[in-house]
Amino acid sequence: MSQDNPGDQELDVEVPVSQAPNITNVPWSVRDALLGVVLLIPVSMIFVLVFILSGNIIGFLTGTGAPSFLNVIALGGATFITGIGLAWLLGVKRRGGSLANLGLTDFKVWADIPLAFLGEIIIFIGLATYSIVLFKVSGARVPEQPIDQLFGKSLTGFLLAVFFVAILAPIGEEIFFRGFVYTALRKKWGVPLAMVASSGLFAVFHIVPLLYPPMFIIGMVLVVLFEQRRSLAPNIILHALNNFLALLAVYGSSL
Repeated sequence: MSQDNPGDQELDVEVPVSQAPNITNVPWSVRDALLGVVLLIPVSMIFVLVFILSGNIIGFLTGTGAPSFLNVIALGGATFITGIGLAWLLGVKRRGGSLANLGLTDFKVWADIPLAFLGEIIIFIGLATYSIVLFKVSGARVPEQPIDQLFGKSLTGFLLAVFFVAILAPIGEEIFFRGFVYTALRKKWGVPLAMVASSGLFAVFHIVPLLYPPMFIIGMVLVVLFEQRRSLAPNIILHALNNFLALLAVYGSSL
């Protein structure tokens, strides 16, 4: 009778689902998330200033003026690069987190696109209600963003705006505010308070006070969607769709 040598047996160990990297057990803390929030705007501004200054230097040396594409890259790509950069540095590199912790997993296009459209309907109702109430109470209107002035009022300007505003910006903002900030607050404070706090921070990031309520509404819809799906896939689609529709409204008469 022979016995199997323990050393010859394969060790088949299953990692419990609760211990697998996901948005419920992120290794970064609230302090890491708040540090990222504090750094987000100044680092973005430094990024913008470096590109604009570089453009001015090039323009001065060549005598042809600052290349406009550097200004576009600076203002259009700041949120994308800074948001992803801070989430990666403070969460993944510093704390040993993973893409799954950030919600960059479980992409199901067939399910995520319908969810995104449903979220857009909810956002539209919320923003329309806010606009009506704002106008009735104070006669004010939600301020328009001068996107067409930044990218130009041509078809090329529209396509550039789509690339930076409707593609890159949603990816950067979702990874930072939902994947990085919300998950840290969720672990410490629980789901309801984390939803409200992360949506508030997302709103304040947009700087203009009259935009705080609509941005808070958008943030709440996005974070509820993220909590339900445990993936940023529908968030990025919804955020991109919302920004694209906003661009269509701005450029509608120019195209």
